[in-house]
Parts: sequence; structure tokens; C-alpha cells
Amino acid sequence: MKERLFWHENYSWWGENKAAHSDRLLLLTTIILFLCGLVMVYSATYPVMIARQRNSFQALITQLVAGSIGLGLLAFFARFDYRRFARFDDLLLISMFILTFLTILPLGTLVDRRWIRLGFFNLQPTELMNLALVIYLAAATVRKQDQLKRLRDGIAPFVAIFLVITVVVLQQPDLGMVFRFGILTGFMLFLAGAKISHLIGMGTIAISLALLVIKIAPYRMARLIAFIDPFSHQATAGFQTIQSLAAIGSGGFFGRGIGNSQAKLLYLPAAYNDFIFSITAEEIGFIGALLLLSLFVIFGWRVLKIAQHAPDRFGYMLAMGLGFTICVQAFLNMSIALGLFPVTGLTLPFISHGGSSLVVSLAMVGILLNISKQGGRACA
Repeated sequence: MKERLFWHENYSWWGENKAAHSDRLLLLTTIILFLCGLVMVYSATYPVMIARQRNSFQALITQLVAGSIGLGLLAFFARFDYRRFARFDDLLLISMFILTFLTILPLGTLVDRRWIRLGFFNLQPTELMNLALVIYLAAATVRKQDQLKRLRDGIAPFVAIFLVITVVVLQQPDLGMVFRFGILTGFMLFLAGAKISHLIGMGTIAISLALLVIKIAPYRMARLIAFIDPFSHQATAGFQTIQSLAAIGSGGFFGRGIGNSQAKLLYLPAAYNDFIFSITAEEIGFIGALLLLSLFVIFGWRVLKIAQHAPDRFGYMLAMGLGFTICVQAFLNMSIALGLFPVTGLTLPFISHGGSSLVVSLAMVGILLNISKQGGRACA
């Protein structure tokens, strides 16, 4: 098993099969999403930059720097044998946990709630934690596949790890990221073959704890109430949702045109981040928003193909986990903009302004490309 997981005589040290190619359609889709993101980040940020008396290109430059790093990692991981991750998946998870733990320590100007300041770049460790968690869950569920039907030594250790991570992330606080980690853990355990009854039981407990966390934090409870009826709270917690819906509705069928959004003129908070889909729909209309959604559908389809042709169980689990975390996050972000899900602070992968999210998303694509290459042929 170990020999199959880490090495094959037809691969180079990097894990490159000379007779195969990476999934070119996945790469093309990613590049298009990235370029669309650059356009929308500049369009959505220049009013904010001008209002803050900064260079109107500042946010775009930051996004370009992050994108350059991310594309470099994409190229690296596309040639790096993904099976090598299974050798240090637990060490990687522990390292990212420690990095995340630093954000809740009193380290002065070095940390700012969810971020670690690195000069001109703010690193969000939970984004790295997300990648480390996918790798760990993929590798560990393969190692413990025979135990997953049991509760104590099966899924309980995975739930315990999730709860430890949750305690730290809630101190930031970032309930949206906790939600991402929770559904990712549940999905991976389900995919690995855990008992449905065990997952339902753990899910019920998790939902109960989540409702408790929401109840004891007034601003979270306000968001939940505003989600149910935003127009009854239009001056408070429902403001963002109402402004988002107004922006999307005003875009009509063909949009106002690139750069002509009204909502981004300081009407819609976080217009360049959490609600960039609203600005996108306002400027390029229903047709443009549908095309953007189609790109994510194509992305998900290619991930399924890559997983289907993965050379081993670890590759299958890893591809599914990476694709799930990107596509579900995109779906949730768009749902929030449309008022179909409570506001949780989730970015739109490849599109939203945010260096850490972009770097990690591109790195994930690199790993997916390596899995597709190691499948022995380009996925048809």
C-alpha cells in the first residue's frame, strides 16, 4: 500500500508521467477566473482606495503579487508528487494549527485578529489550515479506512481534531471558517465510508453547539434574525443583504457595464471581498453572473473527472476534498450575496480581494493538476 501511495516506476522524482498531461481545461478555467478576479477587484476597490486617499491601483497590485505567488505554487505543485503529502500530513496540520494559534496571542502589531502581518502582505493562517486539513483528512481516512465504521477509534478522533481547531478559530472570531471546516470534515468522512448514523449524530451535536455559539454572541444572533427577514432590519444587520440584492437587481440582464457599479460607491460594505459577486452581477448583469457560475460548474466537473481517474485512493480523496472546498465556498458566497444564506464572511475563490485565499486556491489547483497528470492520461 505504501509503495503504491508514494512511488511508481513510470514517474520522475517530481511525480511526472511523461506520457500524460495535466487537465488543461481545469487550468484554463482557473486562469479565466483569476483574470476575471483581477478586473473585478480593481473595479470594486478603486472607490474605496480614493476615499482613503490611496493609490487606486493599490488593491490590484496586492492581488497581482498574491496571484504571482499563487501561480508559482500552482506550477510547483503541478510537478510535485501529491503522494508525498501523505508522509507528513499530520505534521503539516500541526504546523498550520500553531500558526493559527499565534493569531489569538497578544503579539502586538504582528497579529490582527485573523491575520499575521508580513510587511505589505497580511497572511490568514486559517486559509492554510484549510489546505492542511484537506490533505490530512484525505491521508488519514485512507490509513484508517478499516476503522471508520467504528465510533471511538473511527470518526471520533477526526471530530476531536475539528473541535480543537474550532476552539481556536472562534477566538479570532471566524464562525464562517469553522463552518467550512465542519462541512469539509463531514464530507470527507462520508466519502471515506463512515456510518451515516454516526455522522448524523455528530452533525446534530455540531449544529446544537453552533446554535449555542450564535446565541451567546449578539451580533451573530442579529445576523441570523436578519437573514430570516432582512427588510425588518434594513438599518442594522440586514443592511448588507438588502444592498447586495439591490445591486444584483439593478444589473438587469446585461449589467451597467464594467466599472459602472453604484453599490461599490461605499453603499455596500465589503463590496470587494465578501460581496464581490453582487458587484459582478451589477456590472455584467444576469448573463455575466451566469457565465461566472458556469465557470465554477466546469471547474467542479473537471475535479470529478480528475478524482475518477486518480491512480490511488489517496488521490481520489484529495481531489474530491480540494474540489469540494473550492466549489462549496463559491456556492456559499453566491448564496450569501443572493440572501439565501446568512452572512458569514466567506470569499469568492479566485475573484474576491484577499491574498491568502487566492494563494491557497491556486496552490490547490496545482495539486489537482498533479493528480490529473498522475492519472496516466489527460482526463477526457
